Amino acid sequence: LTNEMVEDFSKIVFSWRCVSGRYSGMCQASCIFGVFLGFSQCTMSCFIVGLSMQLVLGAESVLDAFMNYVALLFITEIDNSLIANRVIKHFFLMEVDIHVQLAPDETTVSTGKTQLTFCTM
Repeated sequence: LTNEMVEDFSKIVFSWRCVSGRYSGMCQASCIFGVFLGFSQCTMSCFIVGLSMQLVLGAESVLDAFMNYVALLFITEIDNSLIANRVIKHFFLMEVDIHVQLAPDETTVSTGKTQLTFCTM
């Protein structure tokens, strides 16, 4: 869950930065869709964890609970394992580097001073 939540949160933060106009050359209206997708992905991760807890807690024996836990762990990690595979990366040519340019800040342009900002990424 931690890896999924970190990925989802970083998608939401990037999309919100695009919506707020932090990056130049980005369509702010279409980035709202990115915020929605990141939020829905985060919600689905939490839903899956809740569902897995219900499944594990509803097991009749310790062996059933362990088997359910291992099966859910496999299901949730199979996509990360496949994407990390070198052959699949090369086959689909998954280059996902995003390069953006920061938009000029109006407050720093008028005063000539740089503004200190903190980022989460």
